[in-house]
Amino acid sequence: MKNKYSILLALLALIVVCSSCKEDPLLKEAREFALKQGEVGVYEKDKTKPVFVYDEDKHQLAANPMQFMCRIQTDDQAKMLQMTLDKQPTLAATCKLSVKSKGVPSIGSQCQVEVLKIEGDKVWLLDHESYMSFIFYYPQQ
Repeated sequence: MKNKYSILLALLALIVVCSSCKEDPLLKEAREFALKQGEVGVYEKDKTKPVFVYDEDKHQLAANPMQFMCRIQTDDQAKMLQMTLDKQPTLAATCKLSVKSKGVPSIGSQCQVEVLKIEGDKVWLLDHESYMSFIFYYPQQ
């Protein structure tokens, strides 16, 4: 009986090791890139400049944590980015992210994102298809 448990544990360990070896290297690189970013906004892995990020001197930042929404906009509202999650973000969960923008390069309107990290009032998100990353402003209540 003890031998059966040892074999089962060894097989489970082998499955875990093999599954981690098969991780898409581009996805791994995108995760690492996303976690290095620090400002609320949108990033593309292969771009030297972010798509659109919050700058305290140029933008207003607002959030509605009850509706899982955050928004960055210029004072004149010529540029705007609004991100809304379908549920409360929890670490390692997958959420649907809806994006509305104005005056900002095309980002797309919806994607599935992985919650990579939650720290302070920020949530790091990654879209596995486009490798775009988002830092979502989410002040805790």
